[in-house]
Amino acid sequence: MKKLEFNAAYYFGPKRIKILKKKKFLDKNIYLIIKVESCTICGSDLRIFREGSKRIIEPRIIGHETSGKIYFSKSKKFKVGDKVSLGADFETKQNFAFGYELNGGFSQFIFLNKKDTNSAPISKFYGKTSFDEAALAEPLACCINGFEKMKFRKKKVVAIFGSGPIGLMIGLLAQKYESKKIIFIDINKKRLRFAKKILNCETLIMNKKKLIKDFYNLNNSSGADYIFTANPSIETHKLALDIANKGCVINLFGGVNKKASKIKIDSNFIHYNEINLMGSHGSSHLQHKKALSMIDNKKINLKPLISHKIKLKNIIKGYNILFKGDGIKVAIKPNI
Repeated sequence: MKKLEFNAAYYFGPKRIKILKKKKFLDKNIYLIIKVESCTICGSDLRIFREGSKRIIEPRIIGHETSGKIYFSKSKKFKVGDKVSLGADFETKQNFAFGYELNGGFSQFIFLNKKDTNSAPISKFYGKTSFDEAALAEPLACCINGFEKMKFRKKKVVAIFGSGPIGLMIGLLAQKYESKKIIFIDINKKRLRFAKKILNCETLIMNKKKLIKDFYNLNNSSGADYIFTANPSIETHKLALDIANKGCVINLFGGVNKKASKIKIDSNFIHYNEINLMGSHGSSHLQHKKALSMIDNKKINLKPLISHKIKLKNIIKGYNILFKGDGIKVAIKPNI
């Protein structure tokens, strides 16, 4: 095998993605090849498509929620046919991840050299887990990172702004970790109905003028103990403080538009109410393994979150489904 032809979705800048056929000459530097079976579209992929990213040098193959099979290997850790799930972030380098500084999963194949193979967050899975579920180990690992940084405790009230895939994963983890009550807040009624269907939770329509009153009415005149802003809206960062109990931990989980990322905070409120205001981003290789193990051992069911399966050539269709709020998680299938 001297060369391999493959199709990939190349990102050329905001709102510009092209499907190109390429040839890869398999020289001595190719140490591992992964045949991509599924790569799900992340909210950050949508933001890259709309706004761009300083981390990406175009053209780049983006996509970082990936699973597949080992197609070629010189590594002792992996053999041909192994089923694998990929995390995004390389711990050995700062700001180095699949789909950003390194080509990602919106491609039929991922090619790695020896150095990157040895440090990449790649984990094997074995059970009846589908490739679509295994691809979701990456975002689930990010959620686990958030819970661990918050030092999450059970029997507490959890409020989640956003009932998209990340919000739902946070809700499923909150349920697994025995939360007292889970309350979803969103503008999308369809997604709130879906959240209520798969979780034992309360839901609230997002209304800036009456949200605080509605929340306290729903929660017996009490605020939340843990709050996640699992969406790209700066307004939810402001509102989170208004529904926080004393000692509340607020995780600003979702990134927002860089042009509208500043808010004013009452420092006395933070001080006297002992509010813990924090953020979390990405995940470690260990957290990715933990997430994959939870999926593979059926400790958490993410299968209902896969709403669409799309061929690589129709990737823009997949993006538009999510922009319109018509889906939960769209899986791109490069090899079908």
